[in-house]
Amino acid sequence: MKELVSMGSSIFLQLLFLYIFISVMLLDLNPCNAVIVYISIGVLSLIVGMDLVTNNQVTLTVMRWMFSL
Repeated sequence: MKELVSMGSSIFLQLLFLYIFISVMLLDLNPCNAVIVYISIGVLSLIVGMDLVTNNQVTLTVMRWMFSL
């Protein structure tokens, strides 16, 4: 249960950070640059998330348990 709470809070904090970053920083940039930065952050987040899932046995076990329900 602790792992699920930890994953949920980390996802919430990441979304909060992206909201603040987009609303403050990216609106001051050129729209084309903002799109490039936003897509780069999304791709990096996906790569890091996949790396953490594959290298962390606890997270992998929790994910298997969630999808087996």
